[in-house]
Amino acid sequence: MKKTMKNALALALALCLALAAIPASALPRFDVKAEVTPNWTVPDGYNVHDYTKCVEFLEQTDEDGVKNGEKANWWAGEHPYDPSNPATWSGSFFRWREVNGELRLEVVSFSNEGKHSEQSTFEGASNRFPLNCAPLDGWYDLVGDFDFSDCTELVYIGVCPENTLEQFDVSGCSALNRLECSGNAITGLNISGCTALRWLECRSNNLTELDVTQSPGLRILHCGGNNLTELDLTQNPELGLLHCDGNNLTELDVSGCIALEELECNSNNLTELDVSGCTALQYLSCYSNNLTELDLSSNPLIDFDHIRAEGSGFIGYRYNSGILAHPANGAVFEGFYDESGALISEGEWNDWYGAYICMFEGTPTRTVIARFSGGTALPGDIDGNGSVSVADAISTLRLSMGIADGSGLNTDAADMDGNGSVTLADAIIILRIAMGLA
Repeated sequence: MKKTMKNALALALALCLALAAIPASALPRFDVKAEVTPNWTVPDGYNVHDYTKCVEFLEQTDEDGVKNGEKANWWAGEHPYDPSNPATWSGSFFRWREVNGELRLEVVSFSNEGKHSEQSTFEGASNRFPLNCAPLDGWYDLVGDFDFSDCTELVYIGVCPENTLEQFDVSGCSALNRLECSGNAITGLNISGCTALRWLECRSNNLTELDVTQSPGLRILHCGGNNLTELDLTQNPELGLLHCDGNNLTELDVSGCIALEELECNSNNLTELDVSGCTALQYLSCYSNNLTELDLSSNPLIDFDHIRAEGSGFIGYRYNSGILAHPANGAVFEGFYDESGALISEGEWNDWYGAYICMFEGTPTRTVIARFSGGTALPGDIDGNGSVSVADAISTLRLSMGIADGSGLNTDAADMDGNGSVTLADAIIILRIAMGLA
């Protein structure tokens, strides 16, 4: 018994000595957080959840300790911002309505619109949709996270650009009809459960992903100028306008968009674009991608059936500019030809698009071939855009795993070690080049 006790004490001593040798900063901390009492109260008549969401946002401070509520209410004068008094929040920013005997949040608008727009009902919205129907100005430099999740009566949110909001959570806002948050610094946008959403503008942020699959009634989506690599719109059959230009898209699925009339997806990394299910499509812009073929035979409102590239180059299309031809890697553009091989046009170079353009007035042919000659492949540049990027590494990885067939890609440029096959080792080499490590 004494020996057992002696061994136990020795073990305990050894453990203490071992812990003493570890820096305090490396030891686990077991802080007990005391419950913090808010420095504000919910006035009578207001829904506690909705009111709390507003105050939590208004109470966030910037690096100088200035609260969002103080910034938004800069004009108040002798009535400074008070988290317990919604009259000092500026009535144009928050609008409430009575539901079942209590005030529920209906509108959040840090823009000069200040109210829910009648246009958001989308009645009679046909043909071209307005590109920017809500003027956004009056910058407030709002900071932090925007969390208005589960505000079930909220129908409109409008936040002006040039704020530094990062996380934007409106999940569970089942009545939300329209959301505008373009031109901020948002890295995460959660709209799960927003089943009534019809209008979404989130351009020019830092989004790397966007899930709109739970908004089946979405009709207008502006998400250009982000860092999206894929976009799934298979669950949005009512979508009429989509602007997703200026991202890093390698995958765009619009196969379920039977109502789509306008699509702008230019300036991405697309190697293929399937619009066969978009029979209502009239206005298409898809230049500055890595497309070598475009099948428009199922789109009766567009003049052409097939557009494709022959040789080292890419094709594009813009509804008011015609067909575009982008030479790649030093290739020479020979001209636009019809299916019989006859030259239709030599095209005209356009610096703005970095491509040869032909309007094809009168539409002399349903098939147009952009023919290129010469040009050499840059090692690692499998999409042929003239540079080696992370997108090339990802495509090479997909090839090596057998989950991509190489359609529209220069697979020879992916074989970095010259062993005759595309492997994980090739993808790693390309990634190192793209990151400047090789």
